[in-house]
Amino acid sequence: MFLTQIIVILSLLFHSAQRDAFDLDIACSLQVEIAKLERLLQLKTLECAKVRKMARNILMQRTDIETHFLDALDSVREDFSIARYASVNMLLLLRLHSPKPFQNY
Repeated sequence: MFLTQIIVILSLLFHSAQRDAFDLDIACSLQVEIAKLERLLQLKTLECAKVRKMARNILMQRTDIETHFLDALDSVREDFSIARYASVNMLLLLRLHSPKPFQNY
């Protein structure tokens, strides 16, 4: 009876040690997986920073192009306005100084 109790206790200790070894193996593999995920997170963070920097540069370039385009558009509008004003004034001057057409009575 005493021997069977010792065998049962040793058996329980053996299974407990196996579980602990299994748990330790799982813990080690989880630590490796955590390290891999942390490294992946670092890489993704760097990638996001690069993308944000590129987006900022693109936005600045677009802003510069839009500013140049709007300045050119304002210049063209001003040129059209001046040309329209000049042509209206020229027509008025021509009407004032041109001889009256013959009128048939």
